[in-house]
Amino acid sequence: MTADVIVKERPILFSGEMVRAILDGRKTQTRRIIKKQPLCNGHLIRGFEYLEGDRLWVKEALYASLQSCGETGYYLAKYVADGKFACMENVPVAWQWKRTYQPGMFMPRWASRITLGITGVRVERLQEITPANCKAEGIFITHPEKPTIDEALHHMRLYRDAFTELWDSLNAKRGYPWDSNPWVWVIEFKRITP
Repeated sequence: MTADVIVKERPILFSGEMVRAILDGRKTQTRRIIKKQPLCNGHLIRGFEYLEGDRLWVKEALYASLQSCGETGYYLAKYVADGKFACMENVPVAWQWKRTYQPGMFMPRWASRITLGITGVRVERLQEITPANCKAEGIFITHPEKPTIDEALHHMRLYRDAFTELWDSLNAKRGYPWDSNPWVWVIEFKRITP
């Protein structure tokens, strides 16, 4: 007798830049603040918010748009990240646009075009991130094909600097700047094709 596995789905908000990185296949990790920061070396973390095997549906900014879409549907949304239209057929009748621009935080589930399967979860301090993890976070830096050791070290620093800048742009105002080195969930994922 096998137990049924319940897969949970939860929303996750991404900026336009990070949505494009997911669509390009460059982003396979995200770091999220642990809501109740542990008191001592991560030992007091209770209850995992994210579990391997669960799914995340991506919330992103939209523009209202109404155009025909084939014979049976119509466009109700245009994604801000890349300007592509969403062809919707079974839109809830009660849905009303509150404004022409809809911030990602208000995106309904039916409008989400990206679903991610969680492949791994761990807890670490923010500043433990490696250059390879920065790359998996969607950071893109061009570098020479055959760099010298000095050039390679320089580019490793560039990845970390770019991630630090991105992190602060999203989290410093919320009270979690890079320098505070908070505990974070490191969520690894793969995009699930519908």
